[in-house]
Amino acid sequence: ADGNKQGGAELALAHARLDQAIAARQAALARLDGLSLRAPTPATVISRANDPGDTAQAGKSILTLVGGSQTQIIASVDEKNLNFIKIGQVANATADAYADQHFTARLGYIAPAVDPQRGTVELRLRVDQPVAYLRPDMTVSVEIVTAQVSDAVRRAGDGTSYVLVVRDGKATQVPVQTGLQGAGTTEIVKGLASGDKVILPGNLIGDGDRVREQPAKAPRGNMPPMPGFTS
Repeated sequence: ADGNKQGGAELALAHARLDQAIAARQAALARLDGLSLRAPTPATVISRANDPGDTAQAGKSILTLVGGSQTQIIASVDEKNLNFIKIGQVANATADAYADQHFTARLGYIAPAVDPQRGTVELRLRVDQPVAYLRPDMTVSVEIVTAQVSDAVRRAGDGTSYVLVVRDGKATQVPVQTGLQGAGTTEIVKGLASGDKVILPGNLIGDGDRVREQPAKAPRGNMPPMPGFTS
C-alpha cells in the first residue's frame, strides 16, 4: 500500500513503464513514417524501379519524379566553342517531335569542367515561357546565338536558307544553296541569278509584300552605291 502512494516505489515504477511505452510508440511511428514515400513537391512519376511489395534498399532510386514550373534543357557543346559561350545568351530551340515549332531558352549554367571522354562541356538552359508540348527526356535541338551579322540569307522554319528578291514590284522568297561563309558575307552557290535585287534583313518585309526601290545614296570614297527597298 505504501508503494502505491505518491512517491512510492510501485507508482514510480508504473510511471517509468508508461514513459517507456510512450517512447516505444513514438519510435514505432518514426519507423512507420520512414516506410512511407512522399514527394517533396507536386510531381509526375516518369519511371519506377520497384514494384509494390519490393524491399527498398538504401541509396537506390525507387521512383524518378519530374515536377515544378521551371523547364530546363540539358545540352553539351564542343570544348573548342567554349570561348563563344556566355551566361545569359539566348538560344533558339526546337523539339524533334515538333520541328515546325520554335521556342527560346536562356543559358543559365556552364559546367566548370570538360568531359575528358567526349571533349564537351555541359550546358543548362532555362525555358522562361511554358511550352505545352514539351515532355521529360524529350530530344531538343538548341542553337545558341553568339553573334549576329547583317546578311541577306535568312533561315526558314525547316532550316533551309532563302532570300527575298524583288520581282515585279513584290518581295519573293527564293530558296538558295549557300557555300563559304565569312564575316557578314555568304557565298550563294545556287538560287540567284546575276542582277537579282536582294532585300536585306531589318526591313519589315515578307514574302508577297509590294516594294519599291529607293534612290541609291551617294557612295563614300570608292564604295559602290547600295540601293534599299521600302514597303
